[in-house]
Amino acid sequence: MRSEARLRRKIERKSFSGEVALSIRQPWVELILNGRKTIEVRSWSTRYRGRLWLHAGKQCDRNAINMFGFEKSELVTGALLGRCELFDCVEFSCKTWDSWRDLHLNAGQPNRRLYAWVLQDVKRISPIPFKGRLGLMKMDSLPGVRNEQ
Repeated sequence: MRSEARLRRKIERKSFSGEVALSIRQPWVELILNGRKTIEVRSWSTRYRGRLWLHAGKQCDRNAINMFGFEKSELVTGALLGRCELFDCVEFSCKTWDSWRDLHLNAGQPNRRLYAWVLQDVKRISPIPFKGRLGLMKMDSLPGVRNEQ
């Protein structure tokens, strides 16, 4: 666990010049794109602020699919699906976890340190197949991405 945190800090010290994406499991990314979810919950913080591409990972959260009434076959995975602005990243307190529940949509109480990634100005794009990975992904040139405004 500590080596993972050190690796993330090392990566974040590098300059994120260019495009950055975050991989999120379905249906969470769909909830963000539909405007129902404006806070992404993460176990780690970031100092990055700015444009963030939204990537739907290959894996789905089956419990959330059932909870929100989605059909797995209707959800796109393994692709960039939108973009937004990462406005802020703040650590949850017990109070903010409860008061922001309608914005993050997670049930229960956190049993560890969690962070609210505050997203704004979300825009859906036509799906662009893209292989994701954990953490913030620095993207070099990607045909078609910059043309979607």
